Amino acid sequence: MWLEHSSISPATRRNRRYVVAELEKTNEQSIEAIFESIKSDKVTVYSIVQRYLDYMRKSHAPFTTYVHRWIIIAMFQSTLGEENARKRTFDRLCPGGAVYVSQSKMCPSKEQLVTMLKLSNPLYKAVLAVLSISGMRIGETLSRKWTDLEIRDEGFARVNLRANETKARYRRHTFLTKEAVEMLKILPASHSGYIFEGYTEGHLGYVPAEANIKEL
Repeated sequence: MWLEHSSISPATRRNRRYVVAELEKTNEQSIEAIFESIKSDKVTVYSIVQRYLDYMRKSHAPFTTYVHRWIIIAMFQSTLGEENARKRTFDRLCPGGAVYVSQSKMCPSKEQLVTMLKLSNPLYKAVLAVLSISGMRIGETLSRKWTDLEIRDEGFARVNLRANETKARYRRHTFLTKEAVEMLKILPASHSGYIFEGYTEGHLGYVPAEANIKEL
């Protein structure tokens, strides 16, 4: 089953369950009833998705709506078949819209960050610590390898970023406190060399990390 497929990570499974629960709330019926309505031609899959997107845009950030749109389209393509849930038709009838808002980003307050840290598991606690201290973008944070860190005798670390890894395309460095370094050290051993190792290969993905942080 798409919702509980053995190949997906626990974080992806949680995100899928959340989207399904929100879809049920939006349509005021169970997911089984939604599929039955689609199969009996009472509604179209595209109208279901558009109603959900309209709901999301009223209370969620554009990027969150973008992620949910991607998840829900993948669900219908997987369960109904791509011939019954065509991406080109989704793009025409259920456009994604802007991914980002063109305004200054608001950072969580100290109190909000403390709350987020308390709600997080060790992995996301470390991600939040690095993001809040280093000034790195989330993509820069997730793609760091242990070889990028110069851990000093005092316990803090210098983080090196190469020019081709930064948005501005210039080499720079930042620092992590001793406390942040200790959070990194308790993470499971990495076989790929990445500090934040992915569930399958490479480093932890941007989309699942962003979605999980926004849920906190």
